[in-house]
Amino acid sequence: MRESDQNPKSLKLEFPSCEFEVRKALKQMACALAELGIGGDVIGSAEVVLGEVLNNIVEHA
Repeated sequence: MRESDQNPKSLKLEFPSCEFEVRKALKQMACALAELGIGGDVIGSAEVVLGEVLNNIVEHA
């Protein structure tokens, strides 16, 4: 077993479900992932996915 499997990196973020908070939430997530050493391409993909999720929550909640 690799060391990274024994001690995986984790990230927990909480976001308010308000349309005005989505951009701040995406920035918070991007900064947190960068601090964990995640690459820019992955962060960009995560921003797209989380942006869709958060916008759907705001729209349909």
